Amino acid sequence: MLFQNSSSSKSFEEDQNQEIDQMIDEIITHHLPNTFSPRGPRRQTMNDGESRILADRNREEGHNRLFNDYFAVNPVYSKKKFRRRFRMRRPLFCRIMNKVVENDIFMQQRRNAAGKLGLSGLQKCTAAIRMLAYGLAPDGVDEYV
Repeated sequence: MLFQNSSSSKSFEEDQNQEIDQMIDEIITHHLPNTFSPRGPRRQTMNDGESRILADRNREEGHNRLFNDYFAVNPVYSKKKFRRRFRMRRPLFCRIMNKVVENDIFMQQRRNAAGKLGLSGLQKCTAAIRMLAYGLAPDGVDEYV
């Protein structure tokens, strides 16, 4: 028996999406603040007269590649590829990312001690969600980092 795409199935899908949105809101509002505690400031000591050589990691370029590949108006990869890679649809990913970045200072883009911009919230959330989705180690998701 074939199922037709009817208004009842659309309303079921909308109800299901609404339930998922409510669950995400509840998790982020009630559980996320208790998960991470802010760290105190760290001091970096250096030996007398020794300077550090800073490696240019091209973080901005990684952010631009990630955005153009998946989040631009005309992305390089299709919606189907996005869903396969992140195991969710793009609007759900964006909703989760926005809530996490809004509520967790670690996921926000900041400058490091040398004054260089760190990873963007998009890069951090992409890496975290892919690690959770696939059970990967951090170095397995560093293509945009």
